[in-house]
Amino acid sequence: MSLSSTQKIIILIFYLILCILTETLYKEPLFKKSLSFESSFQKKFNSRFYSTYFSIITHFGSQVFYIPVFFIFFYYNPINYCFYIIITLIISLYIDCLLKIIYHDPRPYWIEKKLFRECEIGYGNPSGHSLGATATYLGIWNLSITNKFFRERKKYRIYTFIFTIFFIVNILISRLYKGVHSIDQIIYGALLGLGVYYFLYHIIKGYKWNPKEFFDKIDKGKIFMIPLFIFLVLFVLPFYFIFKASDQEINQYNLILNNLCPQIKYYLKYNNNGLLGCLLILVVFGMYLGLLFVKKKIDNKFPNFEYKIINWNNNSFSIKCIRGFVSLIFALPIILALIIPETNLLVIFIFKFGLSFFISGFTMFGPGIYYGYVISEKIEEKFLTSRNEINSKHNYSEINDEEKGIQNKASPPIDKFSIVEIQ
Repeated sequence: MSLSSTQKIIILIFYLILCILTETLYKEPLFKKSLSFESSFQKKFNSRFYSTYFSIITHFGSQVFYIPVFFIFFYYNPINYCFYIIITLIISLYIDCLLKIIYHDPRPYWIEKKLFRECEIGYGNPSGHSLGATATYLGIWNLSITNKFFRERKKYRIYTFIFTIFFIVNILISRLYKGVHSIDQIIYGALLGLGVYYFLYHIIKGYKWNPKEFFDKIDKGKIFMIPLFIFLVLFVLPFYFIFKASDQEINQYNLILNNLCPQIKYYLKYNNNGLLGCLLILVVFGMYLGLLFVKKKIDNKFPNFEYKIINWNNNSFSIKCIRGFVSLIFALPIILALIIPETNLLVIFIFKFGLSFFISGFTMFGPGIYYGYVISEKIEEKFLTSRNEINSKHNYSEINDEEKGIQNKASPPIDKFSIVEIQ
């Protein structure tokens, strides 16, 4: 028996309440248990192999690794799939960073510096790697099995699901090994990630919209979506200023961090880091406005543009390369985050990161998709024109040859000497 959307939402709400209550009740005992457990865990697997393995696997849950994953996904999949998977990750990071501000819980190696193996910025609860990896990799799996190859092979869907779970669990374990998260933090993050995945892929199910429906919903939903994004940006500010006072209680953490990780800048250590992560929602806001730009720009120029744009992964290799390159060029405003100097917090948040996040999302999914589409259409049109000209010339020459052959059979050539003889 299939559940209605309302029933699914009720189940999700109860699930999230249960997660929050469980974390509240078991947070302190599990954190204390983690200090001894992680210490023995590091000693037992203290070798170059395990150190290298967990250092590599932990980066599969970091934002830096998601960038090449998205570009590969962007190349081989429809636009709406790419839009959906980026939304999955950024919503996960938004929730993670907001809760980090609210909980302001330390990381294990802040309390027990013997656990230190790598510098990590921001508060510890929940684990962003756990939350993001659970939601994002399950989302990628969910989108991948819609492919015809997996639809016809149930056992491969099961195998890939088992591998995805195994992969996510390894990322979670790596966070314990490195001493950057406690047991409760990774479990809490993973459970919240599962909730994000369930909400987006089993309740909203936006990835199932056909191309025309996708753009229509983007267009019709702007009255609701634009205020929603603005609200999400402003929603974090009260929490940030309320819990900003907790920065005065972290002198003991500062002593450890200044000793172990002197290179970490202050605005990346605590609540400022949470606010910075929440600004990533501006990427999705920019992407949404970019898709509105595409619809308004192309609507009256190209018939059935929705199907051509959404399914651009079905084009030839050269056309996909052209579109991918154009989109990549228009994503470059993200380098503003590297160029703009760190003069004060206002400049850092609004211009260095907020502006670069917003512009990159807009230009990549707006002008990037539009000009990639227009350029590739012109190239395809020229290619088809030249090919048709070659084919028409070839067909014309074949017709002439056939006509000549028919004439030759109907009236064979007369010998010039026979004419003289007749005369």
